[in-house]
Amino acid sequence: YIYFANSEGLVVYNGISWQTNILKENLPVRSVLAHNSGKIFTGSFEEFGYWVYDAIGKLRYTSLSSLTEVENNDEIWKIYLRDERVYFQSFTSIYIYDFDTVEKVMAPYTMLFMHNPNGELVTQILENGLFRFSGNDFHKIPGSSIFAQRKVHAIIPYDDKSWMICTDNEGIYIYDGRNFN
Repeated sequence: YIYFANSEGLVVYNGISWQTNILKENLPVRSVLAHNSGKIFTGSFEEFGYWVYDAIGKLRYTSLSSLTEVENNDEIWKIYLRDERVYFQSFTSIYIYDFDTVEKVMAPYTMLFMHNPNGELVTQILENGLFRFSGNDFHKIPGSSIFAQRKVHAIIPYDDKSWMICTDNEGIYIYDGRNFN
């Protein structure tokens, strides 16, 4: 199965046919993550949760948003799994689901997209730079202020210890754990 986030809902392709699963109020699905437990996590506008197949093979949705206070106009654009926790990232907050409860961690300022290079959670905080998200805290990466005014579109592992930081129109940088070149 292949799962797609789509403006119409959660789209599933089984190799033969396509199926669209609609969220309440026809909300768009912005992000998706399939987990080995069988849960398919999705994020939307002021909404996030998971889908599971029922006994007759139909996907059924369970909201996790009701377990916390979701910020107004929040949209969940990225979902990552780390240490058996699911991280739902919006522009204001990170919602952490431990398969029992949801904890909300507010960002110090507005975030852009979270990335997951080499198993780390890294986000760009507007007008500040890059931050590691570890535990429930944001830690600024020294020297990353060069990205305060540059939009980062991707952070990709370059090797075991380095990242490629791809900006919108200002080039690609290599971060070796100490310096950005």
